[in-house]
Amino acid sequence: MKTTNAAATLASVVFLKIQEYARRPVQEQARLRAQLEAVLAVTLADLPPENRIVLDTADGTAVAVLADPGGALRLAERALPAMAAGLPLCIGINHGTVQMASGSGNGVIGDGIAVAPSSLRLRAC
Repeated sequence: MKTTNAAATLASVVFLKIQEYARRPVQEQARLRAQLEAVLAVTLADLPPENRIVLDTADGTAVAVLADPGGALRLAERALPAMAAGLPLCIGINHGTVQMASGSGNGVIGDGIAVAPSSLRLRAC
C-alpha cells in the first residue's frame, strides 16, 4: 500500500465493533451487519461526506472524522441507543494522525486509525 501525496492530518476515528462477531452464525452476522448499517445511516446523517471517511472492517466499521472532533463524539453518542436496544456493539474513539493510502483496497493509514481498535480493549469487547 502506498500513501498518496496528501499530507497527514488529524482525525477523530470512531470504531464501531459488533461483539463476538466471528463466533456468531452467518445468518446472525448478516442480521447484525444490517442493523449496524442502519445505525450508521442515522449517525452519519449530520456529518458532511467530505468530512468523513467510512471504512468497513470484518466485524464493524471505522469512521475517520476530519476537522470535527465534536462530530465524532456526537456520532458515538447517536450510536448508544442501538446498544440499549440490544445491538451488541462496542464503541471506541481515538484522535490521531491519518493519511490517505492508495493501492489495493484504498483506505487510511496512521496512528489515528491503528490505535482506534485498541481503545475497545479497555472494555470487554
